[in-house]
Amino acid sequence: MCRNIPRHMEIKEKGEKMDRLSMFIKTRTKKTKNNDRDLFDEESGGIINQFNQCLEEMDEHEQDEDYREEVFTRVMGPDAHGRVRMYGTGITPSQVFGQSSRSSNVNEDTIQEEVEKYKTKIDDLKAKHESEIEHL
Repeated sequence: MCRNIPRHMEIKEKGEKMDRLSMFIKTRTKKTKNNDRDLFDEESGGIINQFNQCLEEMDEHEQDEDYREEVFTRVMGPDAHGRVRMYGTGITPSQVFGQSSRSSNVNEDTIQEEVEKYKTKIDDLKAKHESEIEHL
C-alpha cells in the first residue's frame, strides 16, 4: 500500500461502506505484527473508549447506521455549520446525508398532523360561533 494515500481514501478505494464512528477508529489505529490494533495516541484511545461505552448500551445487532451516527455525535459533539467530520475539507452535510435529513421527513409528517388537528379545531370553533350567533 502506498504510504502517501490517507487511510480514509484507502478505505474508500476498497469500496468499504464505513460510518464515521468506524472510520474514526480505523484511521486512529494501526495493525501490529500479531494482528491486534494499536492506538496512535492516548487522546484517540479515550475517544474510542467513550464510543465503546456508548455502543455497549445497545445490542450489536440493533446498532443501525443512525444509532452509530448518534453515538459519534454524542461523543464528538455536533459538526460545525456546513462541515462534516471525517470527510475532509469541502464536503458538506448535504453531500453526505442527502438534501433533506431523516429528521425533516419526520417533521413533515408531524407538521401535517398538526395542520389537520388545527383545521378540525377551527371547524369546531366556527360551528360554535355560528350557533352562538343564531341564539342572539
